[in-house]
Amino acid sequence: MPDNVFVYVVCGSAEHIETLHYSLQFIQKYSKCKVVVVTDLSRNQLPIRHHAVIDIPTPAQYNNHQASIYLKTGLHRFLNLEHNYCYIDTDVIANSTKIDQIFQHQYGPVTFAKDYTHQKSNISTFSPWALNCGCLEKGISNQCLHLAQAIGQQYHIQIPPDWVHWNGGVFLFNRHSVEFMQTWHQLTLHTFDLPLWRTRDQGTLIVTVWKFGLQNQKCLPQQFNFIADLNNADLTITRTGTYALHPDLPKIKPHFLHLYSSPLHQKGWNLEKDLQNVVIQRNRQQRRLLNRRYIKQTRIYKTLDYLRLIALELQLKYRRFTGKV
Repeated sequence: MPDNVFVYVVCGSAEHIETLHYSLQFIQKYSKCKVVVVTDLSRNQLPIRHHAVIDIPTPAQYNNHQASIYLKTGLHRFLNLEHNYCYIDTDVIANSTKIDQIFQHQYGPVTFAKDYTHQKSNISTFSPWALNCGCLEKGISNQCLHLAQAIGQQYHIQIPPDWVHWNGGVFLFNRHSVEFMQTWHQLTLHTFDLPLWRTRDQGTLIVTVWKFGLQNQKCLPQQFNFIADLNNADLTITRTGTYALHPDLPKIKPHFLHLYSSPLHQKGWNLEKDLQNVVIQRNRQQRRLLNRRYIKQTRIYKTLDYLRLIALELQLKYRRFTGKV
């Protein structure tokens, strides 16, 4: 019978390995499944403190970032696909005893969550982060059409600018995923040589999804990859541990938290102190500001209503005095 296995990939700097160690604490606390780490030991600045480590040599011409992506997109080549796997980024931490239920959500050859970093996430808001188009650096815009245009020109795939792409931080795969994974792997390695493309795997994930016609496939529930980005000013957290990307959206209890903007590698970093309390305090300040604006507007409206009433009374007195109706 196949096992359900969580798998990490890490390669290179002490910062990334310390981030892995932080994440491992939580998954070992909440999961009953096996956990393995895939790495290139020759590149690492620190030893990995875990009992199940798979050492895979990576091409010497790659930097550490490229080597990590090489391993991640090539997991189908390095693992025993008789089992079911859930890949998780090292900056993802388990937040619930329900994390093992993720294996019940395999909907296609691969299963990812949507890349909801904020309320209006889509391929256009991701575009400046995927390409060296200059839109971010020049302060032109925090969204653009360059990624959709580049995919159209290079791969002859037309993607709507408001399509919500998939996030590569958590995904399920198994023996049925080989063709998809191999295509993603090859496309990603090819972009390493393209100056326009940043060293990432998410742009090529978009291409692979559309090549396989999976753009409308069911995705993982947001609970299994909730992106709690401190750069999202609308991020909302409550004292009961529920989260939302915006105050107007339904609040959920995440099973996995994706914390790529938080320094998990720093000694003493704490979820409650350094994320939850920070956001809760920020939410409180935002509510106070909104309340003040509301009160101010209410006072203005009341003043205007009072002035309108006086004006009406003066108008009636004038009509009575002049005899005009």
